Amino acid sequence: MLDWTRISHDPTDVAAMDAVRDYLSRISQIVNRPWNCHQPTFSQFCDQWLFSQFDPNGPVLDIGFADHTCDPTSPAWRHGRLRAVVDNCCGLDLNAERVNTIQQITSLERLIAGDMGDDPTLPFQQFSGIFAGDVIEHMDNPAQLMQFIHKRLSGTGLAIITTPNCYGKKARQVRKTGTVIDNLEHTSWYSPFQMNELCRRHQLSLQAIIYFREGRKRLLAQAIAPSLKGVEHTMRDNWVDSYSYILCQQR
Repeated sequence: MLDWTRISHDPTDVAAMDAVRDYLSRISQIVNRPWNCHQPTFSQFCDQWLFSQFDPNGPVLDIGFADHTCDPTSPAWRHGRLRAVVDNCCGLDLNAERVNTIQQITSLERLIAGDMGDDPTLPFQQFSGIFAGDVIEHMDNPAQLMQFIHKRLSGTGLAIITTPNCYGKKARQVRKTGTVIDNLEHTSWYSPFQMNELCRRHQLSLQAIIYFREGRKRLLAQAIAPSLKGVEHTMRDNWVDSYSYILCQQR
């Protein structure tokens, strides 16, 4: 995390903005899906890569695990994918009815219905990993999530936040319709610089920004990159559907 206030107390200072832009570029990482990847879907490949960053022994907390549309017996259920990688996994979700239904269907343990803002009772006080998959864009107050992560994440742990890309394919709807409707429950978008600022305000550090890309897009990027030198970031941000942010405690 780059604390721009060490450069200037003016949030519009050019040098401070350039420093943040340079920092975000340095921590950005493109992860290409191999052609011979054994995961059947691109989303499974992305989740497998992200979840491999966690300590497999846990404990890892999955915030918003219930997923109001996905069948918990389906391979597409992200919490199921996480449990396949991490032995000691817990789930926290606001929707008590949905949590109860999932417990009845799956018989999984350590699934808790509760609001992180109410300091819910969890199996562990701190976690080596926290996953918030496509949660923050639904929240009234993103600071609540950041405060919770700061409180519950161990000193050496990692938190992963995924959220839709505000510059991606869906955002380009504005050219045709004049507005962007991605999900009627969404309250905001969180670009890399906004995530960096949220981390700065809540004693967290933005460690990495992950851009997942399929093989065919990699080849296209390599083919046209020479003619677009200097705007690699535009290509990168325009071609991914979501951002994956890796956070840790400030050290």
